[in-house]
Amino acid sequence: MASTTPDPEFASPSDELQVLIRCGRDWASDATSAVGDGTLDGNVDWGNTIRLARRHGMEPLLVEWLQGTAHERLPEDAYSTLEHRHERLLRRNLTVIAELLDLTERLESAGVRCLAYKGPLIASRAYGNATIRGYTDLDVLVAPADRQRARELLESRGYELQQINHAVAQSV
Repeated sequence: MASTTPDPEFASPSDELQVLIRCGRDWASDATSAVGDGTLDGNVDWGNTIRLARRHGMEPLLVEWLQGTAHERLPEDAYSTLEHRHERLLRRNLTVIAELLDLTERLESAGVRCLAYKGPLIASRAYGNATIRGYTDLDVLVAPADRQRARELLESRGYELQQINHAVAQSV
């Protein structure tokens, strides 16, 4: 029987990881009670907490959660760094969302049947806020019969074909 060794990051969660766990738990339950429960007490290394939040895609969640609970308990420089990164991500996300809306409108106006999915749509559904997660691309399904028209429209807008997932393309 093979033994598995737990990931040391999760075997005995650090104070920093406990903050992120609590942040996620509160988001899931719509609670904001970290101030009085001791989660933010102790030796939280906020620089490391921010790095962990970035690594796990939780920076915007952490900012929103701290604004509702205890941002004043962070060192000024740590909160300022986190808030600055959050504002940059927010601006970028709004730009991406605007591009997605414009793109789907153009496709539909050209008679291309399309459906945006993942990214902002999932974030909106999961968190009630489309800007709460970062996006690296736009995901749009196009009806097979409209593929060529969609490609021409996208290329005319400066998009380049990077890769095709043939399994997904064939299943649609």
